[in-house]
Amino acid sequence: MGEFKLLKLSKKELESAIGGFSDMKPVLQKQCLLINLDGQGLQDAKELGEHFETAINAMVMVLGFMEE
Repeated sequence: MGEFKLLKLSKKELESAIGGFSDMKPVLQKQCLLINLDGQGLQDAKELGEHFETAINAMVMVLGFMEE
């Protein structure tokens, strides 16, 4: 593992991204349901929601580390 990566994120940008992802999640889930490609709309919306929650939680964790 021994490598370090420097991430250049401001607290303000991260907070904005968290809000943006939170706002986009239901909109994109609704699109999955409306389009319902191959009859998978419900499953796609569920998976999309799970992926967005993972991303949002990761960003919240990074924000928490920035505040320490």
